[in-house]
Amino acid sequence: MTCTRAWVLLPSGRRLNLLDPYPDAWTNDDLAIGLSRTYRWAGYSAWDLPLSVAQHSLTVLALATRFPGPVLSPAGRLRELLHDATEALLYRRHKQADALAAASEAVHVAGWSREALRDDLEITIAPLTADPLAPTHGRRPWEPWPPIYAAGRFPRELRVLQTKAAAASRQPTSTGREAA
Repeated sequence: MTCTRAWVLLPSGRRLNLLDPYPDAWTNDDLAIGLSRTYRWAGYSAWDLPLSVAQHSLTVLALATRFPGPVLSPAGRLRELLHDATEALLYRRHKQADALAAASEAVHVAGWSREALRDDLEITIAPLTADPLAPTHGRRPWEPWPPIYAAGRFPRELRVLQTKAAAASRQPTSTGREAA
């Protein structure tokens, strides 16, 4: 017998068919809860809590908006925030900000040394010292957030970016970046 459906009941009460997902099957809050309860580094952390994909995604967004060059468009910011959304529901992309966040999290969250990062993990990107989220979120640098905090923070950022992307949709760019 071949399965044609694999249903997940989401917190909103909606149902997601994992074998045939539709983008309108979940809410922003469903996505945020899933990402806040999905952990990077297989849940291992040098801290008491593991690092959630929601917190990592917000780190990638914060880093991407700080890179030199043209300012990210609202659609570009959404792309950065949702880059790991497959880990809960959507598609996956790799970006420079994601690689920098991963290298930094390996050292500051998972507990790898800089030497082991380079020699064992073969990650050549120099990790950051400063946590791009700590100054704006009042947490200790690189401290993983409780899932309830990440589940609240992620959808707020998502709603802001969706609103800005919708407003800017009449002015698309080919790169996802707009002039500064």
